[in-house]
Amino acid sequence: MCSLVFMKNSFFEPLVVAVLKHKHKILTMEKIKAIFARVMGSEYSDKKMYKMLYYMKNRWYLITIKKNIYFVTLMDDEYTQEWLIDRFYRELVKKHCKEYVFSRWYIWWIKALELHFSAYDIPDEIMIVNADKQSTEVIMFDKKVLFKTYVSGWKNLFSLYKKYVQKISLWRTTLPVICPEIALLESLYNPSIVHKGYIEWLVKKMLKKYKNTLDPAIWAVVVRNNKHHSSINRLYDLAQWVDKKLAWTILAVIKKYSYILT
Repeated sequence: MCSLVFMKNSFFEPLVVAVLKHKHKILTMEKIKAIFARVMGSEYSDKKMYKMLYYMKNRWYLITIKKNIYFVTLMDDEYTQEWLIDRFYRELVKKHCKEYVFSRWYIWWIKALELHFSAYDIPDEIMIVNADKQSTEVIMFDKKVLFKTYVSGWKNLFSLYKKYVQKISLWRTTLPVICPEIALLESLYNPSIVHKGYIEWLVKKMLKKYKNTLDPAIWAVVVRNNKHHSSINRLYDLAQWVDKKLAWTILAVIKKYSYILT
């Protein structure tokens, strides 16, 4: 016990000084270990590091964002969870995806539609299409990412879809988002009762905004690869409320590459 107290008194203040050089930034466990090892020298061990980390968290020098990710603050600073999410969420989404699925990913479904409509609210769950991974993982606090692969039969369609990804700038970072044409079809695929009304409202607004720039050739590519036949029929139904010319364009794609659902 005495040796532990001596170790705490010997290293705690120098460690606080070293960590606070990264004040108001995010630190990973790897970075923290490197800082602790530099300060503690030959006295360093993972066991001692975790004890000192515990003391720092108890004194609010470090706030746990998620497992092995921490925010560096001063004892008297007050940061709400909402502030931390707004400040770091997008950055951590990008970091998490780069770490686990590299550059082979993009945002899809409702959030893709919202981003194209400049709606930047942070969702509780964000849908990410990628080449290989299917899982649900934590981004920070209670915010999650749902990884999904895109397959038709035995064919992985990620490489086909990736060429239609666009970059959207969000404050300090950019994120890959599927194009409006595919986002429309994805959002209309088997919508739940909870989301159906909102999705249809958003789709109509998107059709009105982009009616002169939407590329029907992209819808043709999707349905020719045996995806979203029901979605493009729903899209046609909704387009009739927005723009008759656009609706006829969608119908032409259906007749040539898909089939009409009754």
